[in-house]
Amino acid sequence: MRCPYCNSDDSKTLETRDSPENTTRRRRECINCGKRYTTYEYLETVELMVRKKDGELQRFDVNKIILVGHSFGGAAVAVALAEGAPAAGGILLDPAAISRDLPAYLRKISKPVVILGADEKISMARNRDYFYRSVRTGISEVSIREASHEDAQYPAATGVATEELQVTFVSALTASAFSLSASGNFDYAWASFGDAFGNGKLFNAKKK
Repeated sequence: MRCPYCNSDDSKTLETRDSPENTTRRRRECINCGKRYTTYEYLETVELMVRKKDGELQRFDVNKIILVGHSFGGAAVAVALAEGAPAAGGILLDPAAISRDLPAYLRKISKPVVILGADEKISMARNRDYFYRSVRTGISEVSIREASHEDAQYPAATGVATEELQVTFVSALTASAFSLSASGNFDYAWASFGDAFGNGKLFNAKKK
């Protein structure tokens, strides 16, 4: 920092104050000429930009982020949303939980959430019922018939999963993500599930 009077860069700080506006005020004294002056420091934020297919640059909108998690990762997504993560909402792939504190977090979620679950007759994710029961509003849930917990992980690391059921999970995930990014809710995805509801591939559908 150069002195505004003699242009020397040799100074000492006499006093520092932080303000609520994320600004630091410093009172300085020039070693060379002895004059005093005040400087202000501001945090410079870097804007993330996205280049569209047509070459146009647009600001990156953090509210278009969709958080997705499988199993205990679903619980992590729920906690992040409860704590105010900048996201449009969350997609929970057969979520599981062990913490007794989780329902308190789930009650704080105000963003849309969809649960894409396995068939509980095939495999039961631990405490999956916490999620739908505890989130107050804006939550949907649907199960995929004959799907196991591992089918929700794509590609699955185990031989338990089947490709057809994995594709069903991915299709439901994709429809949910497009619906949420386009409209801010899961209504379009829900409508697109109509045939799968009819043939029984998707069941246990509920929302509130």
